[in-house]
Amino acid sequence: MALTDFKTYFSDTYQEILQKTLVGKKIANTRFQSNLRSGDTVARFTLDLSAVQVRDIAALTDRTIDPITDTEDTLTINFKKGTTFPLYNLEKIQAGPLNP
Repeated sequence: MALTDFKTYFSDTYQEILQKTLVGKKIANTRFQSNLRSGDTVARFTLDLSAVQVRDIAALTDRTIDPITDTEDTLTINFKKGTTFPLYNLEKIQAGPLNP
């Protein structure tokens, strides 16, 4: 095969979007961070795992299935929290373009 002989070939992969697109994050976000303001109250469900027990098991035997139920949890947004940590000049140089 000479360098001037080319096979015509079409690939669908060249039509793909080459940008990262988040599709599930807005749907799966249960933390409500974008909507919360100080003084708001949010009701959300949590799993009640109080009936779940850790047991010894053996292969090929029946196992007891513990119930898992939903409970409602109410959160009141009334705290402002933060933390402080040291950041040295050497760490800023090592971070380069991230520019902490």
